[in-house]
Amino acid sequence: MKILTATADFKQVRKGGVLTIGNFDGMHVGHQEILHAARRLAGDHGMEMTVMTFEPHQVAVLHPEKGPGVLTPLPL
Repeated sequence: MKILTATADFKQVRKGGVLTIGNFDGMHVGHQEILHAARRLAGDHGMEMTVMTFEPHQVAVLHPEKGPGVLTPLPL
């Protein structure tokens, strides 16, 4: 797993893959199903799977006073 934190690093992601975007701060059943579906789709088509998440949460950026707590922090 690679963690990319700068937009300049995005060139490392291969074109033509499967991308899933979400706030994956806690791996509940819904998140697990999204990731399994993306992995199946990527595998079925011989593509790379990429996950994009956000740190901090979008609400914490737009409305800091309403920012939700983080269930599972991203590694630094």
